[in-house]
Amino acid sequence: MKQMRLRYAGACRLCGASLLAGTEAIYESETKTVRCLECATEATETMSPDLEPPCDESLSIESGVAGSSARREYERRKAKDEETLREKWGRFGGLAVALSDERPHTKSWDRGAVGEERLGARLDALAADGLDDMK
Repeated sequence: MKQMRLRYAGACRLCGASLLAGTEAIYESETKTVRCLECATEATETMSPDLEPPCDESLSIESGVAGSSARREYERRKAKDEETLREKWGRFGGLAVALSDERPHTKSWDRGAVGEERLGARLDALAADGLDDMK
């Protein structure tokens, strides 16, 4: 964990607050998530330094949204490709963006995100149909 100024917008993994790019926050490299400074200070105040956090098995594992990281990567790459074209072509940059095809590497991130989103939806449907009862 380290406190840093965010390069990209995100959401606090604890309270869900929107964190804009440039905001000071705690980045957790193990989970690749961020926490707002308010949640970070609350967490350190409530934990005893000589005790490990309690392990409560009744807590459910928080899941993310399937395909969201691949979707963010696709959007990041697409925006960078468009920015490059606009810089290269100057005032004709908008036309260059409109007429150009996406780079294959950028397209593959979009296809991967779509696949993950579809798989996640199928798995959610299975879980809703009672797959949890098989434990």
